[in-house]
Amino acid sequence: MLARVAESLYWTSRNLERADNVGRMLEMSHAFSLDAAGDPAGPAVWMPVVIASGDAKLFEENHLRASERSVVWFLTFSEINDNSLRACIDRARRNARGVRDALPPDVWEEISALARGVAQWTPRRLARDGVFPLCRSVRRGLHLVEGSIDAEMMRGAAWHFLRIGRFLERASTAARMLEARWRIAGTHAVERHHEVPPDEWRALVGAAVTPSLLMSAAPGALTAQAAVRLLVQDERFPRSVRYSLDRVEDSLLELEAMGACGRGTRARDLVAEARHRIYMLDLLPLGPELTDLLDEIQERCNVIGTDISASFFDYPHTDPTGNDRQRPQAARQAQN
Repeated sequence: MLARVAESLYWTSRNLERADNVGRMLEMSHAFSLDAAGDPAGPAVWMPVVIASGDAKLFEENHLRASERSVVWFLTFSEINDNSLRACIDRARRNARGVRDALPPDVWEEISALARGVAQWTPRRLARDGVFPLCRSVRRGLHLVEGSIDAEMMRGAAWHFLRIGRFLERASTAARMLEARWRIAGTHAVERHHEVPPDEWRALVGAAVTPSLLMSAAPGALTAQAAVRLLVQDERFPRSVRYSLDRVEDSLLELEAMGACGRGTRARDLVAEARHRIYMLDLLPLGPELTDLLDEIQERCNVIGTDISASFFDYPHTDPTGNDRQRPQAARQAQN
């Protein structure tokens, strides 16, 4: 497989997963705001979403206050935010269009249908109908894409690059989302020596877990330890860090067996180290130690992504100056 094709598939999947995560976080924050004791449109409810998105600095430079209106706009259709829901889906469609021959027709059609559906939402419609219908329609569209990929594609190199992009993005986002909520709710609770209310933890994990699954996974009152374990360490929960890293490692092993990484890769070893770090924790830490662990997970995901790019996409070139490779590669990285 050409490095250009593999890279486009990888980033198609990462951008779709990023859009899914943004939609889930907005959907759960909207639901949490309906039961919030304080200001339902205030920073306590909506600022964690911005922090979890990884674009808090950009938001603060362009908005005076984190309110429902400003955060929803920033994470859905804002032109200054390259990680907004619409921007992610548009990038995924552009990447997929360049490699249509590597995708089944159903996959390409579902990606295009998703992009067209999001394009039909205007600022006026968003203000009238609210963010919940938008996020639900996006999630359903993304489920159709994901289902078409798993149902229609051969388990070859193309499928594995899509899978690596999806689960590496998921692992990084799960850690960042947990850290954002913990910094605001958990750290304050530890400093004041009282428990975080169960509703706070349900809001924390709700972006990753449907209510029915949450009730079966953690019946009764959801404690801090149970919430953190579910999102970080649970090997059966499909949106946990450990589960996601397991899938990345599986696909990297398959690509090695296919001979798709002839230049060698450290990514599999890096994934194994990250998994081992999580596996060896008998009791997950709370307080400042938890934020350190989550920072470490995010950093490891970034290093894994860098090594995957260097091993699979940074293809050899004939021009000793590197100009024939660096210009298009830089353009692709800027696009992604």
